[in-house]
Amino acid sequence: MQNHPIRVLLIEDNLAHARAIGEGLCANLYDRFDLVCTERLASGLEILGRGRIDLILLDLNLPDSAGLATFERFHRAAPQIPIVIMTGVDDPTLGQHAVASGAKDVLVKGQIEPSLLARVIQHIVEKQRMEAASRASSRSYGSVFDHALDAMLLVDDQARCLAANSAASRLLDRPFQKLRGSLLSETLITTDDWPQRWEGWRAQGLLEGQAQFVNADGRVGDLEFSITPDCIGSCHLVILRDVTARKRGEDRVKSACEQWRALAAGREESLNQLHKGWKELSSSIRRATQDLESCLSDAPSDVDKALRRRWESTLQSLRQTGRALDVATEDAEASRLTAIEALRTQARDFEKRTGIQCVLSSELREKSGGVSPATRLCPILERALSNVAIQGSATAIEVRLRRESGKLVMEIQDNGQSLSESQLTDARSSRLSGVREQVLRFGGDLTLQGAPGRGTTLRLWLPSESRKASRKQP
Repeated sequence: MQNHPIRVLLIEDNLAHARAIGEGLCANLYDRFDLVCTERLASGLEILGRGRIDLILLDLNLPDSAGLATFERFHRAAPQIPIVIMTGVDDPTLGQHAVASGAKDVLVKGQIEPSLLARVIQHIVEKQRMEAASRASSRSYGSVFDHALDAMLLVDDQARCLAANSAASRLLDRPFQKLRGSLLSETLITTDDWPQRWEGWRAQGLLEGQAQFVNADGRVGDLEFSITPDCIGSCHLVILRDVTARKRGEDRVKSACEQWRALAAGREESLNQLHKGWKELSSSIRRATQDLESCLSDAPSDVDKALRRRWESTLQSLRQTGRALDVATEDAEASRLTAIEALRTQARDFEKRTGIQCVLSSELREKSGGVSPATRLCPILERALSNVAIQGSATAIEVRLRRESGKLVMEIQDNGQSLSESQLTDARSSRLSGVREQVLRFGGDLTLQGAPGRGTTLRLWLPSESRKASRKQP
């Protein structure tokens, strides 16, 4: 019920009947009415032109107009305003024609109580207002649907497409006429269990996942979809998002990580073998040097001086060769790629590839040898940086490395749009995609923090391998 009065325009040339209607409406206890009366078509149209009329009570036979032509004049002048016809003749045919032409009701004078008339007026006005609000809402929904950047489809209970927006037509490379009436299983490349998944969604009201489609250039692409039930009336809203480029990027990152691991493992193995060979050779030279020194010290004093000089020269050469091997071994050890160097290279490659500034600072000691933490931190950093790039709002990233209580700690802070509180605590957050699994696999843990205007910080820690190794010692 509205707070303001219902403004009624009464066009009636019978003053007694007009007075009875006015008194009946004024006596109503539930609704307030503002009644404006006139007895001619012309004056009624003039009042109507001023606006602020909610309903028209119309007598068809006026001094300057008669019959349905009276109704038609008012209906053309204000088609959005409901009209109730008041007639002195109980003629069903007239009522049918009037309602068919757009009248809301036809009442016979003298056969309706004033209280009932008030309720009829209130019902018609409220219904008219609700219909107007519904039309405005539908236009708003339609505008959002048509101009949305994401591809959207409206489907029925059988997953048959009823409508599609421009983005869906472009994504699926089909005109609207071909999309309408087609099944989702015909439009998308779905899995064999699609019918069961659809029936499960109808029962539970939740369906999201991934599928494939054939894009405009004839290649198969990847997309993510979600379905919202009864979004517009009884129609279900399907939102499609093309993730082909993201999938390919993830595959390239995964392949690059695997190649990097293989190359690093191969290089490490080669260096280990070379280092081992040089050490063995260096040990052999030292033993030979010691043997030669012993021979020289035990040699008789009458040994030929020329022979002694040759022995001393050989001994000097062995010593120089041994020192050279020691230096080469140290250089080979120093040339190994440390964990921090590998991570810095990764950050530089990411900055070059995406244009997002990425700076890495470390408090860890950069020493080679043993099992490198890079084998654990590198794939985690790669996926975390990829998630920041996918979010798309960051322009700078800072990566900090340190050790706390024997644990390796890595913090990745960006200046992008801060996540909501629900996103920060949601284990399925896009910022944790692929990261949480790797961290937990290495026995670590992580947190996600954010503040308005300060971006988001991913903090993770892994147990130290040296500490794990020490626990294994008896």
